[in-house]
Amino acid sequence: MAGKEPSMDRIRRMTHSAVSGAKGTVAKKAERPLARRTPLSRDTIRTLFGAAFLFLSARTLIRALRAGLR
Repeated sequence: MAGKEPSMDRIRRMTHSAVSGAKGTVAKKAERPLARRTPLSRDTIRTLFGAAFLFLSARTLIRALRAGLR
């Protein structure tokens, strides 16, 4: 379909944008040593960090909403 992005590109953009500020500093410091010690690229490691931060943020938001609806 015209105008539709593949889902992996969308996920990668979302996870990269989740790594900013202090979280971005942590990810930048960790990605080079992890890339040397694992077969993963720096981009993949940054994406994984972003996914973890995005998941934790979503979980916190869902828990707050659930607590507010009780």
